[in-house]
Amino acid sequence: MQQQIDKDLKEALLAGDKAKVETLRGLKAAILNEAVARNAREALNFHLSILLYGLCCIPLIFIVIGIPILVVLGIASLVLGIIAAVKASDDKKKSKKSK
Repeated sequence: MQQQIDKDLKEALLAGDKAKVETLRGLKAAILNEAVARNAREALNFHLSILLYGLCCIPLIFIVIGIPILVVLGIASLVLGIIAAVKASDDKKKSKKSK
């Protein structure tokens, strides 16, 4: 779909059809905004989950098991955050290459 929009946009630019160009640019922006919103929802869900897990570990600290769990949770949060950033970056690169 993105390739078709890009093709139509190129044709409209060459033809000088300003209305079609603006419409297609708006459509591309809407698609991009949806992708950004989807990534933002996933990131927010992840961080809220990490917060909830951390809060659940607070009572476990009193029986000592909570401390190692918090350490593992912190490391997992860091590693998974980096993986998600790399994946989002790769998706962005792939979408640029398909243009």
